[in-house]
Amino acid sequence: MVWRCRIHVSAQCWAGRWSLTLSGTHCTRSQAKPDAESPDSPIDLPLRAIAAGCPPGGTVLDPFSGAATTGLAALQLGRSYVGIDISAAFHDEALARLGPHLPEPNRDGGG
Repeated sequence: MVWRCRIHVSAQCWAGRWSLTLSGTHCTRSQAKPDAESPDSPIDLPLRAIAAGCPPGGTVLDPFSGAATTGLAALQLGRSYVGIDISAAFHDEALARLGPHLPEPNRDGGG
């Protein structure tokens, strides 16, 4: 069984303040079947979305980051990444997955 969900996201920046709106959630259930347009792996979809919608050197914001698959895609494409998740377990898993791909921290105590 495959669930396909459509969520409309809009973001606005006015006077330095961001507003994020999620609306129009629609989910459908279907039998799993091969599809020429389906991504081959979970990271393929965020790779496509980031390449199409975030300029090189830009920052990707993922307010529901989970295990940070979108973060891995962002780093692979040379973008910065900000991930947010309510779950401490996902936070720990995301740090473990992203750690090998992050630059070494400054040794001079600057962060």
